[in-house]
Amino acid sequence: MEMKNKNSKRVAAARRVSICTDLWTKKGLSASFLAISGCCFCVEQHKLEHILLALEQVAHPHTAQSIKSCVDKCFQEWDITKRKILTVITDNGSNMVAAFKQTTAAAEEPPSSSEEDSPMTESDSEAETEIDDLRYQQIDMDRTPYVVHTLQLVIHMVHKEASVMRILDKARSTVNLFCKSSIATQKLLEHCSLILLNDCPTRWSRTFNMIARLLKLKESVCQITNNMGWDLLPSEWQKLTSLHDLLLPFAEHTKTL
Repeated sequence: MEMKNKNSKRVAAARRVSICTDLWTKKGLSASFLAISGCCFCVEQHKLEHILLALEQVAHPHTAQSIKSCVDKCFQEWDITKRKILTVITDNGSNMVAAFKQTTAAAEEPPSSSEEDSPMTESDSEAETEIDDLRYQQIDMDRTPYVVHTLQLVIHMVHKEASVMRILDKARSTVNLFCKSSIATQKLLEHCSLILLNDCPTRWSRTFNMIARLLKLKESVCQITNNMGWDLLPSEWQKLTSLHDLLLPFAEHTKTL
């Protein structure tokens, strides 16, 4: 409670706050959790602070409305107004995109006639001038997609190219043959004390890691596969090398981010 009070004061003192949201589901779909964090400049310590605002269990289905409700509840608890939010960072999931499209649409609704007709006091005018000076005019919440998630979407587009799919299928087939053969795996361990890595479409950079490990163990793999009739052709090894070089910058930036 003491930590939350301290963080509440820091959030209250901050001029702007960037919000980050992420939805995580346990294996077997047994439970899902929505994490909401805020990043702001701490005036007291003169540095950026990253604060966990909420960690809520979310029931299935994970609709845009359920996500929006959790986020709105969090903002109310921390007294964070939309005017204070610089941006909301999310992945590119359709439910996340829709949740904050709804927020933006709601924020852009025209004011009621009573609000338009009500006279503006001097204090209201001064307050609005101060806000304009600080460039806080934007009321709705802009959504910013995760850079690293967007990178993965680009990589998936590369994987869908017909020529790339063929060489990846051949590489996965070779790796699977090793995984299913205790004899081949044992020989590989004896040669280099390493094993091949399986691909996993939901793990970032996993395809790159599979290719990198294959190329690293190329000599040992070729020696074992020649004896078992599984060998990759020289042209296929060359294509794997080219694909490795293409994916390397994406893997490095993913690791950095």
